[in-house]
Amino acid sequence: RIGVVAERQRADLEQALHRLTIRIERITQRLDKLSRDGEDRHAAQSSETVKSMQTLDSRIRALETSQGALRRSFSQLTFGGGSASGSGEGLGGRAATRQLVKGVPSSSAQEGTVAHGAQREGATTP
Repeated sequence: RIGVVAERQRADLEQALHRLTIRIERITQRLDKLSRDGEDRHAAQSSETVKSMQTLDSRIRALETSQGALRRSFSQLTFGGGSASGSGEGLGGRAATRQLVKGVPSSSAQEGTVAHGAQREGATTP
């Protein structure tokens, strides 16, 4: 009688062990899948971040080019020809362009740099 009870307990324990093994395998598979998905998401996010940074960089370069053209135009109007800062990289050029990107209203950032350019040339601020 004790042998039958022991045998039944052993069979129950084997079944419980088997069920636990299956659960552990499923959990491991889920963790592996989540890990792979996370790596895929991270790679995609990294790629998107790089693309966003490249886009911002090209926009900054375009704004700097436009700023240089505006400075030359302003200089021609104000001083009859000379260039206030042809490259757009004068005292306030790059910083003002960064402000434009950060959301400072374009009129105030441009007025600030144009005024800066005019002061460097010895004119009064408009």
